[in-house]
Amino acid sequence: MKLKQVASRRFRMCLPLVLLLAFVLVASIPLAAGDNERQVRASILLSRTETAPGDNITLWIRLEPLSEKARRLVITESALDGLTVLSTVTPRSCLETKRTWVCLQDDLRPLAIEMRVAANNGTEGRDLWYRATVAVWHSDHSDEGEDGPHPVAVGAKVHIVPAQVEAAPDIRVQLSSIPSVIVPGSPTAYRVNVERSLGRGGKKTHARAG
Repeated sequence: MKLKQVASRRFRMCLPLVLLLAFVLVASIPLAAGDNERQVRASILLSRTETAPGDNITLWIRLEPLSEKARRLVITESALDGLTVLSTVTPRSCLETKRTWVCLQDDLRPLAIEMRVAANNGTEGRDLWYRATVAVWHSDHSDEGEDGPHPVAVGAKVHIVPAQVEAAPDIRVQLSSIPSVIVPGSPTAYRVNVERSLGRGGKKTHARAG
């Protein structure tokens, strides 16, 4: 009798733990299913996050297919605001047309689209964004529905700072001969005057005779 009471008491003590474990297992099923539905991982990398107007920076749209369907991708660039694309390096598996890339791969290798961009004049003090969307290219008979899978939106921000203007040195060199008349074949003395501006109207002169 005592043994039954002890077993019953232990069962009642373990029951909440068993129910909690069962709840955790059931709750984890939708999370795992959501991860499996993700077909591509995308991101944008920047060579630096701060630049001045006119300076070149490099960005990469990095793509990592996660399923067989993701071997066919469509990357669409959003409207540019304050940025100008100077050049693009595209993988052989991708075709570029009007700032849109269609990539068809034989396997699930990661790939990247490289671009050199520059901030336009008058954008100092702003945070400029480069944005793009990545979607899996689907046919009319896709299992994902009429609109296909939802595209993945990616973006990266660069802060624009004023350009640093370096003052060029103001140096003037003057060469003059000491005698007023130079006789061919005879030694001649000359004088070199070097005048360098010190800023705020100041000047410093170096003279050398030879």
